[in-house]
Amino acid sequence: MWHRFQNPEDILPELQAWLGGDEKEAPPAPVKPPAAKGLPSGIKTASHLVAPADAPTMADAALQRTRAWLSDPRTVNELNALTPTAAAEAALRKFHRELTPG
Repeated sequence: MWHRFQNPEDILPELQAWLGGDEKEAPPAPVKPPAAKGLPSGIKTASHLVAPADAPTMADAALQRTRAWLSDPRTVNELNALTPTAAAEAALRKFHRELTPG
């Protein structure tokens, strides 16, 4: 994996020799970078980061927007004209659109 991060200047002589057909001269073994020493104090890895308990999720935000839509008087008039099942389905479709924008 660390080969990906080598400098081009380190690899260029080997590449030029290989492109020139020179197989006699073996390239020097690449030097592996030193191992990481660990993180400085106070820095957490991504796996240790936790979202606050009161942070809204995408579903919470979609639910809030759907509730606002349901409380709109125009929406109430439209839904009252539908059967209860059709009104529930319209609300679910609205929630789904809010949950998956795009």
